Amino acid sequence: MNRGMPNANRNAGDARGGVNPQDARNMRNQAGEFVRDARALRDLMGQAGLADDAQAVDDLIRSLRELERGEAYDNLTNLQELQQAALTRVQQLELSLRQKLDTSNDQLFLSGSEDVPPQFRGLIEEYYRRLSKKTGGGGN
Repeated sequence: MNRGMPNANRNAGDARGGVNPQDARNMRNQAGEFVRDARALRDLMGQAGLADDAQAVDDLIRSLRELERGEAYDNLTNLQELQQAALTRVQQLELSLRQKLDTSNDQLFLSGSEDVPPQFRGLIEEYYRRLSKKTGGGGN
C-alpha cells in the first residue's frame, strides 16, 4: 500500500495530527482504485480456481475500504495502522498465492526481491508499469 499512496508522515496536517485535505482526498481516491483492483483480482482468482483464497481478498478489501473513509485521515497514527494492516494483508495474500501457484520451486521470494522467477518477470513488470501510470510515477 505504501508504494502507491502518498506518505502520511510527509504532511503534518492540522493540529489534530491529520493529513491535509488535498492529500487525504488523493489517498482516499487511490484506496478506491485499489479496492476496484482487489475486486478484479478476486474475480480472476475465482476464474482460475482459487476461490478458496477469496476470504483473504475480502479481508484486504475491508482494509482498503477503511482507507476510503475520511475519518481515517484525521489521525496519523491511526492512518499508519490502517495502511500497515492493508499492506500486511497484501503480503499474506501474495505469499499464499506464491505457495499455491509456484509448486515447482520450494524457495519463496519476498516482495521486492530482485530474484523473481523467470515466468513471473513479465507480469511483474507490467504490474509496475500500470501502477506507475495510476499513481503518476515516473515508470517505464
